[in-house]
Amino acid sequence: MNQVAIQNNRGLWLTLFVMLFLLQGCSTMNTVSEGVDSKLMLRGHDPVTYFTASKPTLGNPEFKAEHEGVTYRFVSAANRDMFLKAPDKYAPQYGGFCANGATYAMKWGGEAENYEVYNDRLFIFGGQKSHDFWTLDKARNVEYADGYWKNEMKDSSARLQT
Repeated sequence: MNQVAIQNNRGLWLTLFVMLFLLQGCSTMNTVSEGVDSKLMLRGHDPVTYFTASKPTLGNPEFKAEHEGVTYRFVSAANRDMFLKAPDKYAPQYGGFCANGATYAMKWGGEAENYEVYNDRLFIFGGQKSHDFWTLDKARNVEYADGYWKNEMKDSSARLQT
């Protein structure tokens, strides 16, 4: 293969990579696609178990519910019913994005295993360090993030900050 063809292929792959990277942020909620669930929240973890079992537990695809355009899975029909009675209580804050990022008006990351239930609300974090920084002033961070979420972030797509 000649040098020009190799350089053209590199450019094509680089362009494709950049496009895929940018398109991953075209969502208003932090979801994944798994099987028939194209907008699965919390990577399939049952949001009720964060409160009742004090830990994330993978839900069963047999027990599902839709809320605000995304799919939640549950370990049981009872948990699904609890969620459906009060979805805003159990749904993660800030669309499942990192609560520490939301403090700075950034939709970024968020892993179902990195969480805290604070003031009866579920907060998800992108990693332990994000969680650690957020805990330095929980009340103030929630206040800032709530304001940013309501006024700027909720209906906007995740994107690179400029």
